[in-house]
Amino acid sequence: MRRAKDPAIVIDGSRPLPTILTPEGQELEVDGLVDFQITYHDLARERIETVYQSELSLGNLFRLQTGLIKARKKPPGTAAPAEWDFLNMYVRLADAGHREILVLVVPKSKSATFDTALDALRLFYALEKYRSVRVCILQTGTTASGVEFLAEMAIKARAAGRPFNEILMEVWNLLPKIEIVIALPTLMYIDASGRATGLTDEGSFPEIMKKRLGRLGKGLTARLTRFIQWSPSVVLSFHQGNEKPITLSLTFDSAVSRLIAEVQKRLRDPDSRVGRLYILQSMAKEEAKRVCQAIGDIYSGDVLEEESEDISAALLSITGPQVVAVFVIRE
Repeated sequence: MRRAKDPAIVIDGSRPLPTILTPEGQELEVDGLVDFQITYHDLARERIETVYQSELSLGNLFRLQTGLIKARKKPPGTAAPAEWDFLNMYVRLADAGHREILVLVVPKSKSATFDTALDALRLFYALEKYRSVRVCILQTGTTASGVEFLAEMAIKARAAGRPFNEILMEVWNLLPKIEIVIALPTLMYIDASGRATGLTDEGSFPEIMKKRLGRLGKGLTARLTRFIQWSPSVVLSFHQGNEKPITLSLTFDSAVSRLIAEVQKRLRDPDSRVGRLYILQSMAKEEAKRVCQAIGDIYSGDVLEEESEDISAALLSITGPQVVAVFVIRE
């Protein structure tokens, strides 16, 4: 039997597809994808349901979001992959001949995925036949296209014949070079998800934004629960597992303008050369078009555009159905 190429590359469901498209137009395939789960309140049955995100179309997710908001219920949320899912993945790859496995997951601070993958690994190593298989679980500090980029680099390094330790170090050195700048028309979904720890705490905003929040009154989360039909738009960055609020805006249009300004600032930074951009959008084609045009005036490098079907239901359950994000990959 032909020896499997090591290491096997596994990603979590923050990237919904196992196929990766490179700037050169090449299609690469990861060796495994462990799916996230979506939880939601079933209004008809009055109970909490859980489904794998691959079983939930984005259209159905958006309908759930709209229906639950109207019913004053918490929007759909995410759940980490099951321990069994990771264990099955390890066993499948080992039985296929892999002796090394690299697992790329979202940061521990934002999901239980890392702990679940680790618990599954303990069960895997409890089986004597698999104790010689080397598995490394790496918290990436990023999500979606950031994970896609890391997987691409790992696959290319493997194809070049690099050993596992070198591939691991290359991926590790890339982690601080990935930043997401994201514009959301509302804070509601990210606040409800619990992922943006402290983001809606007034103490995390600069003084000028605290004044804007003051118009809503103390305790933004409570206000959003009571007046869920409106909240400020927000621009934030996500880097190495930590979110940082950039600004609040009264409209999504002005938030997108600020996102453009932030990305242009990074592109013009003389101390940091940008090697690639990913532009993601859902229900925001015109806004993404504005971003592309503004960036194209000053940047001639690789730009990969991804739309709703390229974005995981897990991510959109956190951001909400409308989002524009730019992944800045520094060299």
